[in-house]
Amino acid sequence: MKPGKPELLPAGRRLVSWLAAAPGSLPRRRLWAYRWKGYWFDRNWRFQELLHPATPFEGPHGEKLIFILGYWRSGTTFLHELLASGPGMASPQTWQCMNPSAFRIAKPPLAEGGRARPMDAIIVNATSPQEDEFALLARGAPSVYRAWLDPRRWQEVLPALAQETWLALPQAQWFSDWRRFLGWCTPADAAALVVKSPNHVFRLKAIHRAWPEARFAWTLREPADTWFSNRKMWRAMTALYGASDWRADDLDRLLFQAFVEYAAALRWAAANLSRERLAFVDFDRLGAAAPETLAALTGRFGLGPWQSWLPRLQARLDEAARHSPERYAADPPLPDYARPAIEEIRELHRALLEERAA
Repeated sequence: MKPGKPELLPAGRRLVSWLAAAPGSLPRRRLWAYRWKGYWFDRNWRFQELLHPATPFEGPHGEKLIFILGYWRSGTTFLHELLASGPGMASPQTWQCMNPSAFRIAKPPLAEGGRARPMDAIIVNATSPQEDEFALLARGAPSVYRAWLDPRRWQEVLPALAQETWLALPQAQWFSDWRRFLGWCTPADAAALVVKSPNHVFRLKAIHRAWPEARFAWTLREPADTWFSNRKMWRAMTALYGASDWRADDLDRLLFQAFVEYAAALRWAAANLSRERLAFVDFDRLGAAAPETLAALTGRFGLGPWQSWLPRLQARLDEAARHSPERYAADPPLPDYARPAIEEIRELHRALLEERAA
Protein backbone atom coordinates (compact mmCIF):
# COMPACT_ATOMS: atom_id res chain seq x y z
CA MET A 1 0.00 0.00 0.00
CA LYS A 2 1.35 3.40 -0.86
CA PRO A 3 1.99 6.04 1.84
CA GLY A 4 -0.17 9.09 2.31
CA LYS A 5 -3.87 9.63 2.80
CA PRO A 6 -5.91 9.36 -0.42
CA GLU A 7 -8.84 11.70 -0.87
CA LEU A 8 -12.40 10.42 -0.93
CA LEU A 9 -14.61 10.71 -3.97
CA PRO A 10 -18.37 11.18 -3.52
CA ALA A 11 -19.92 7.77 -2.96
CA GLY A 12 -23.28 6.22 -2.25
CA ARG A 13 -23.86 2.78 -0.79
CA ARG A 14 -23.79 0.97 -4.15
CA LEU A 15 -20.28 2.23 -4.87
CA VAL A 16 -19.23 1.52 -1.29
CA SER A 17 -20.56 -2.05 -1.65
CA TRP A 18 -18.35 -2.49 -4.71
CA LEU A 19 -15.34 -1.14 -2.81
CA ALA A 20 -16.01 -3.54 0.06
CA ALA A 21 -16.56 -6.57 -2.19
CA ALA A 22 -12.85 -7.39 -2.41
CA PRO A 23 -11.54 -8.14 1.12
CA GLY A 24 -8.38 -6.25 1.93
CA SER A 25 -8.60 -3.99 -1.11
CA LEU A 26 -8.99 -0.88 1.06
CA PRO A 27 -7.60 -0.04 4.50
CA ARG A 28 -10.23 -0.57 7.19
CA ARG A 29 -10.30 3.06 8.29
CA ARG A 30 -10.76 4.24 4.72
CA LEU A 31 -13.53 1.73 4.07
CA TRP A 32 -15.38 2.88 7.18
CA ALA A 33 -14.98 6.49 6.03
CA TYR A 34 -16.60 5.51 2.72
CA ARG A 35 -19.40 3.69 4.53
CA TRP A 36 -20.14 6.79 6.57
CA LYS A 37 -20.03 8.87 3.40
CA GLY A 38 -22.33 6.41 1.64
CA TYR A 39 -24.93 6.56 4.41
CA TRP A 40 -25.21 10.35 4.22
CA PHE A 41 -24.97 10.39 0.44
CA ASP A 42 -28.03 8.18 0.03
CA ARG A 43 -29.97 9.92 2.79
CA ASN A 44 -29.35 13.34 1.25
CA TRP A 45 -30.20 12.02 -2.23
CA ARG A 46 -33.60 10.82 -1.04
CA PHE A 47 -34.28 14.16 0.63
CA GLN A 48 -33.20 16.01 -2.50
CA GLU A 49 -35.49 13.79 -4.62
CA LEU A 50 -38.39 14.62 -2.33
CA LEU A 51 -37.82 18.37 -2.58
CA HIS A 52 -36.86 18.41 -6.27
CA PRO A 53 -38.61 15.71 -8.33
CA ALA A 54 -37.36 14.95 -11.83
CA THR A 55 -38.64 17.43 -14.40
CA PRO A 56 -38.35 17.65 -18.21
CA PHE A 57 -35.33 19.72 -19.12
CA GLU A 58 -33.91 18.22 -22.32
CA GLY A 59 -36.72 18.78 -24.82
CA PRO A 60 -39.01 16.00 -26.08
CA HIS A 61 -36.20 14.16 -27.90
CA GLY A 62 -33.07 15.69 -26.38
CA GLU A 63 -32.98 18.83 -28.54
CA LYS A 64 -31.56 20.89 -25.64
CA LEU A 65 -28.63 18.55 -24.99
CA ILE A 66 -25.10 18.92 -26.38
CA PHE A 67 -22.60 16.20 -25.52
CA ILE A 68 -18.84 16.66 -25.67
CA LEU A 69 -17.24 13.34 -26.63
CA GLY A 70 -13.72 12.10 -27.24
CA TYR A 71 -11.14 9.77 -25.80
CA TRP A 72 -9.78 10.82 -22.42
CA ARG A 73 -7.21 13.62 -22.71
CA SER A 74 -8.30 14.71 -26.17
CA GLY A 75 -9.32 18.31 -25.46
CA THR A 76 -12.84 17.63 -24.20
CA THR A 77 -12.38 19.82 -21.11
CA PHE A 78 -11.30 22.84 -23.15
CA LEU A 79 -14.18 22.48 -25.59
CA HIS A 80 -16.59 21.95 -22.68
CA GLU A 81 -15.47 25.16 -21.02
CA LEU A 82 -15.84 27.13 -24.24
CA LEU A 83 -19.29 25.84 -25.16
CA ALA A 84 -20.61 26.06 -21.61
CA SER A 85 -19.59 29.74 -21.46
CA GLY A 86 -21.75 30.73 -24.43
CA PRO A 87 -24.97 32.74 -24.16
CA GLY A 88 -27.83 30.55 -22.96
CA MET A 89 -25.54 27.57 -22.32
CA ALA A 90 -25.46 25.70 -19.01
CA SER A 91 -23.41 22.77 -17.71
CA PRO A 92 -23.00 20.64 -14.61
CA GLN A 93 -20.52 22.43 -12.38
CA THR A 94 -17.75 21.09 -10.17
CA TRP A 95 -19.54 21.67 -6.87
CA GLN A 96 -22.61 19.88 -8.23
CA CYS A 97 -20.75 16.88 -9.66
CA MET A 98 -18.65 16.45 -6.51
CA ASN A 99 -21.68 16.79 -4.21
CA PRO A 100 -24.49 15.34 -6.35
CA SER A 101 -26.68 14.20 -3.48
CA ALA A 102 -26.94 17.50 -1.62
CA PHE A 103 -26.15 20.47 -3.85
CA ARG A 104 -29.82 21.34 -4.33
CA ILE A 105 -30.23 21.64 -0.56
CA ALA A 106 -27.00 23.59 -0.04
CA LYS A 107 -25.99 27.14 -0.83
CA PRO A 108 -24.00 27.68 -4.05
CA PRO A 109 -20.32 28.26 -3.25
CA LEU A 110 -18.27 31.24 -4.24
CA ALA A 111 -16.31 30.86 -7.48
CA GLU A 112 -13.18 32.39 -5.95
CA GLY A 113 -9.90 30.54 -5.87
CA GLY A 114 -9.41 27.21 -7.54
CA ARG A 115 -7.33 24.07 -7.59
CA ALA A 116 -4.97 22.65 -10.19
CA ARG A 117 -5.95 19.32 -11.73
CA PRO A 118 -3.34 16.66 -10.92
CA MET A 119 -2.77 15.59 -14.52
CA ASP A 120 -2.28 18.95 -16.27
CA ALA A 121 -2.40 21.86 -13.78
CA ILE A 122 -5.57 23.34 -15.33
CA ILE A 123 -7.25 25.42 -12.63
CA VAL A 124 -10.74 24.28 -11.64
CA ASN A 125 -12.98 26.12 -9.22
CA ALA A 126 -16.37 25.32 -7.73
CA THR A 127 -18.36 26.69 -10.66
CA SER A 128 -16.16 25.36 -13.48
CA PRO A 129 -17.90 23.06 -15.98
CA GLN A 130 -17.30 19.52 -14.80
CA GLU A 131 -17.71 15.88 -15.80
CA ASP A 132 -21.09 14.53 -14.78
CA GLU A 133 -19.40 11.11 -14.67
CA PHE A 134 -18.52 11.81 -11.03
CA ALA A 135 -22.22 11.88 -10.20
CA LEU A 136 -22.84 8.63 -12.08
CA LEU A 137 -19.90 7.00 -10.32
CA ALA A 138 -21.06 8.19 -6.91
CA ARG A 139 -24.60 6.98 -7.45
CA GLY A 140 -23.34 3.48 -8.17
CA ALA A 141 -23.32 3.17 -11.97
CA PRO A 142 -20.57 0.80 -13.17
CA SER A 143 -18.27 3.60 -14.31
CA VAL A 144 -14.80 2.75 -15.54
CA TYR A 145 -13.57 5.39 -13.07
CA ARG A 146 -13.97 2.78 -10.35
CA ALA A 147 -10.47 1.74 -11.39
CA TRP A 148 -9.17 5.00 -9.92
CA LEU A 149 -10.24 3.74 -6.51
CA ASP A 150 -8.87 0.21 -6.85
CA PRO A 151 -6.70 -0.30 -9.96
CA ARG A 152 -6.03 -3.93 -8.98
CA ARG A 153 -9.64 -4.63 -10.04
CA TRP A 154 -9.30 -3.00 -13.45
CA GLN A 155 -10.67 -6.04 -15.29
CA GLU A 156 -13.96 -5.67 -13.40
CA VAL A 157 -14.59 -2.28 -15.04
CA LEU A 158 -14.07 -3.45 -18.62
CA PRO A 159 -17.82 -4.06 -19.21
CA ALA A 160 -18.34 -0.30 -18.74
CA LEU A 161 -16.46 0.19 -22.02
CA ALA A 162 -19.03 -1.83 -23.99
CA GLN A 163 -22.10 -0.24 -25.62
CA GLU A 164 -24.13 -3.38 -24.93
CA THR A 165 -23.64 -3.00 -21.18
CA TRP A 166 -25.46 0.33 -21.14
CA LEU A 167 -28.12 -0.78 -23.59
CA ALA A 168 -28.97 -3.79 -21.39
CA LEU A 169 -28.58 -2.14 -17.98
CA PRO A 170 -31.97 -1.30 -16.39
CA GLN A 171 -32.63 2.42 -16.36
CA ALA A 172 -33.10 2.31 -12.60
CA GLN A 173 -29.43 1.36 -12.23
CA TRP A 174 -28.06 4.42 -13.99
CA PHE A 175 -30.20 6.39 -16.44
CA SER A 176 -33.02 7.55 -14.16
CA ASP A 177 -30.65 8.99 -11.56
CA TRP A 178 -28.37 10.46 -14.21
CA ARG A 179 -31.28 12.19 -15.95
CA ARG A 180 -32.54 13.51 -12.61
CA PHE A 181 -29.07 14.87 -11.78
CA LEU A 182 -28.75 16.60 -15.16
CA GLY A 183 -32.16 18.15 -14.65
CA TRP A 184 -31.11 19.43 -11.24
CA CYS A 185 -28.10 21.09 -12.93
CA THR A 186 -30.15 22.85 -15.62
CA PRO A 187 -31.36 26.41 -14.95
CA ALA A 188 -34.94 27.07 -16.00
CA ASP A 189 -33.85 29.64 -18.60
CA ALA A 190 -31.07 27.56 -20.20
CA ALA A 191 -31.21 27.21 -23.97
CA ALA A 192 -29.06 24.07 -23.85
CA LEU A 193 -27.16 21.89 -21.38
CA VAL A 194 -23.58 21.04 -22.36
CA VAL A 195 -22.66 17.63 -20.94
CA LYS A 196 -19.13 16.25 -21.07
CA SER A 197 -17.47 12.98 -20.24
CA PRO A 198 -15.22 10.85 -22.41
CA ASN A 199 -17.01 7.90 -20.79
CA HIS A 200 -20.17 8.83 -22.69
CA VAL A 201 -18.44 7.52 -25.82
CA PHE A 202 -18.94 4.00 -24.44
CA ARG A 203 -22.66 4.52 -23.76
CA LEU A 204 -23.34 6.51 -26.93
CA LYS A 205 -25.90 4.08 -28.34
CA ALA A 206 -27.94 4.18 -25.12
CA ILE A 207 -27.77 7.99 -25.07
CA HIS A 208 -28.91 8.20 -28.68
CA ARG A 209 -31.75 5.76 -28.01
CA ALA A 210 -32.98 7.96 -25.16
CA TRP A 211 -32.37 11.32 -26.88
CA PRO A 212 -32.29 10.90 -30.66
CA GLU A 213 -32.17 14.66 -31.29
CA ALA A 214 -29.22 15.39 -28.99
CA ARG A 215 -26.12 16.91 -30.59
CA PHE A 216 -22.53 15.69 -30.23
CA ALA A 217 -19.20 17.47 -30.60
CA TRP A 218 -16.39 14.90 -30.78
CA THR A 219 -12.75 15.91 -30.28
CA LEU A 220 -10.09 13.99 -32.24
CA ARG A 221 -6.46 13.98 -31.08
CA GLU A 222 -3.38 12.15 -32.36
CA PRO A 223 -3.94 8.75 -30.70
CA ALA A 224 -0.31 8.10 -29.69
CA ASP A 225 -0.21 11.41 -27.81
CA THR A 226 -3.55 10.54 -26.25
CA TRP A 227 -2.15 7.21 -25.05
CA PHE A 228 0.86 8.82 -23.36
CA SER A 229 -1.27 11.54 -21.80
CA ASN A 230 -3.63 8.93 -20.41
CA ARG A 231 -0.82 7.09 -18.70
CA LYS A 232 -0.10 10.30 -16.85
CA MET A 233 -3.77 11.05 -16.09
CA TRP A 234 -4.74 7.60 -14.80
CA ARG A 235 -1.70 7.42 -12.54
CA ALA A 236 -2.34 10.93 -11.23
CA MET A 237 -5.99 10.23 -10.43
CA THR A 238 -5.13 6.92 -8.77
CA ALA A 239 -2.48 8.66 -6.68
CA LEU A 240 -5.15 11.12 -5.57
CA TYR A 241 -8.01 8.71 -4.87
CA GLY A 242 -6.76 5.11 -4.98
CA ALA A 243 -5.49 2.67 -2.40
CA SER A 244 -2.76 1.23 -4.62
CA ASP A 245 -0.73 2.08 -7.69
CA TRP A 246 -1.12 0.83 -11.25
CA ARG A 247 0.94 -1.98 -12.65
CA ALA A 248 2.23 -0.54 -15.93
CA ASP A 249 0.99 -3.41 -18.07
CA ASP A 250 -2.47 -3.38 -16.45
CA LEU A 251 -2.92 0.29 -17.28
CA ASP A 252 -1.82 -0.23 -20.88
CA ARG A 253 -4.23 -3.15 -21.24
CA LEU A 254 -7.10 -0.99 -20.01
CA LEU A 255 -6.19 1.82 -22.40
CA PHE A 256 -5.94 -0.65 -25.28
CA GLN A 257 -9.38 -2.11 -24.63
CA ALA A 258 -10.79 1.40 -24.39
CA PHE A 259 -9.19 2.27 -27.75
CA VAL A 260 -10.81 -0.77 -29.38
CA GLU A 261 -14.26 0.24 -28.09
CA TYR A 262 -13.60 3.90 -28.91
CA ALA A 263 -12.87 3.07 -32.56
CA ALA A 264 -16.07 1.02 -32.82
CA ALA A 265 -18.12 3.84 -31.30
CA LEU A 266 -16.55 6.37 -33.65
CA ARG A 267 -17.40 4.28 -36.71
CA TRP A 268 -20.98 3.80 -35.48
CA ALA A 269 -21.45 7.51 -34.83
CA ALA A 270 -20.13 8.48 -38.27
CA ALA A 271 -22.51 6.03 -39.92
CA ASN A 272 -25.63 6.80 -37.88
CA LEU A 273 -25.57 10.47 -36.83
CA SER A 274 -26.21 13.29 -39.29
CA ARG A 275 -24.00 16.32 -39.90
CA GLU A 276 -26.54 18.42 -37.99
CA ARG A 277 -26.18 16.14 -34.94
CA LEU A 278 -22.47 15.26 -34.97
CA ALA A 279 -19.41 17.43 -35.55
CA PHE A 280 -15.77 16.40 -35.30
CA VAL A 281 -13.30 18.85 -33.79
CA ASP A 282 -9.58 18.60 -34.47
CA PHE A 283 -7.57 18.87 -31.24
CA ASP A 284 -4.67 20.74 -32.82
CA ARG A 285 -6.93 23.19 -34.66
CA LEU A 286 -8.95 23.80 -31.49
CA GLY A 287 -5.77 24.80 -29.68
CA ALA A 288 -4.34 26.91 -32.51
CA ALA A 289 -7.54 28.46 -33.89
CA ALA A 290 -10.19 28.17 -31.19
CA PRO A 291 -12.32 31.17 -32.32
CA GLU A 292 -12.59 29.87 -35.87
CA THR A 293 -13.33 26.35 -34.63
CA LEU A 294 -16.03 27.56 -32.24
CA ALA A 295 -17.55 29.78 -34.91
CA ALA A 296 -17.91 26.77 -37.22
CA LEU A 297 -19.33 24.61 -34.44
CA THR A 298 -21.90 27.14 -33.23
CA GLY A 299 -22.98 27.62 -36.84
CA ARG A 300 -23.31 23.86 -37.40
CA PHE A 301 -25.46 23.47 -34.28
CA GLY A 302 -27.47 26.67 -34.74
CA LEU A 303 -26.39 28.19 -31.42
CA GLY A 304 -26.76 31.81 -32.40
CA PRO A 305 -24.45 34.45 -33.89
CA TRP A 306 -20.79 33.87 -33.07
CA GLN A 307 -20.29 37.56 -32.36
CA SER A 308 -22.39 37.20 -29.19
CA TRP A 309 -20.12 34.42 -27.94
CA LEU A 310 -16.67 35.90 -28.37
CA PRO A 311 -16.71 38.47 -25.51
CA ARG A 312 -17.67 35.74 -23.03
CA LEU A 313 -14.83 33.47 -24.15
CA GLN A 314 -11.96 35.89 -24.60
CA ALA A 315 -10.36 35.37 -21.18
CA ARG A 316 -10.36 31.58 -21.57
CA LEU A 317 -9.01 31.86 -25.12
CA ASP A 318 -6.19 34.12 -23.95
CA GLU A 319 -5.32 31.64 -21.20
CA ALA A 320 -5.27 28.74 -23.67
CA ALA A 321 -2.94 30.65 -26.00
CA ARG A 322 -0.33 30.68 -23.22
CA HIS A 323 -0.61 26.94 -22.54
CA SER A 324 2.41 24.81 -23.48
CA PRO A 325 1.63 21.46 -25.14
CA GLU A 326 2.65 18.28 -23.35
CA ARG A 327 5.79 16.41 -24.39
CA TYR A 328 6.19 12.64 -24.16
CA ALA A 329 9.75 11.91 -25.31
CA ALA A 330 10.68 10.37 -21.95
CA ASP A 331 7.70 8.03 -21.78
CA PRO A 332 8.06 4.26 -22.32
CA PRO A 333 7.22 3.31 -25.90
CA LEU A 334 3.83 2.09 -26.98
CA PRO A 335 3.28 -1.63 -26.46
CA ASP A 336 3.55 -3.57 -29.71
CA TYR A 337 0.01 -4.93 -29.46
CA ALA A 338 -1.39 -1.38 -29.43
CA ARG A 339 0.30 -0.13 -32.60
CA PRO A 340 -2.27 -1.50 -35.11
CA ALA A 341 -5.13 0.06 -33.12
CA ILE A 342 -3.29 3.37 -32.93
CA GLU A 343 -2.77 3.40 -36.70
CA GLU A 344 -6.39 2.44 -37.37
CA ILE A 345 -7.66 5.30 -35.21
CA ARG A 346 -5.21 7.75 -36.78
CA GLU A 347 -6.56 6.94 -40.24
CA LEU A 348 -10.13 7.05 -39.02
CA HIS A 349 -9.57 10.50 -37.52
CA ARG A 350 -8.03 11.74 -40.74
CA ALA A 351 -10.92 10.53 -42.86
CA LEU A 352 -13.58 11.94 -40.55
CA LEU A 353 -11.92 15.35 -40.31
CA GLU A 354 -11.76 15.55 -44.09
CA GLU A 355 -15.41 14.58 -44.34
CA ARG A 356 -17.11 16.74 -41.70
CA ALA A 357 -14.92 18.69 -39.35
CA ALA A 358 -16.43 21.63 -37.49
